[in-house]
Amino acid sequence: MTKTTDDLDNKFKKSIIDDLNKESNWIFNIQALLLFATSFEILPTEFVEKKMVFFFNKISRSKNISEIMKERFAIVCVNYLHWKYSQTIGLNGKIGIIGANVVNAINYLQSLESTTHFIIYIISAKYYSALFSGNLTRAKQIKENLLDMGCTLVVKNWPL
Repeated sequence: MTKTTDDLDNKFKKSIIDDLNKESNWIFNIQALLLFATSFEILPTEFVEKKMVFFFNKISRSKNISEIMKERFAIVCVNYLHWKYSQTIGLNGKIGIIGANVVNAINYLQSLESTTHFIIYIISAKYYSALFSGNLTRAKQIKENLLDMGCTLVVKNWPL
């Protein structure tokens, strides 16, 4: 695979946007949520940011969210933070402006119950918080500690 996301057909990109826009309650639709969480790279930045604002508004008003949906929301947050970090880092290696969606994603992950089921998401919040605050030493330490514990599948694609 030597092609980039820029090489994708515009019709394909539009079909993803259309699929997300036709689903009125996409935040609670597992397929639509998965599609959104895995297509940040090919969606227009403004579209992603607007959908994330809607996402955080909707989940902040929702009550009695099941554990499986909390995890799916956490996956969206981690994927968003990963994508946003790659979008935000400047040519000089410095972090650009951090928006409300980054803060909301980190806050959501930090707010999860401290259970074994959610621990990797809570650690992800610490990692991305360190990255976005420019504390690269702390971020590297978190990643190295997880790699030492054998969590390679989880963290091998993290920046740094």
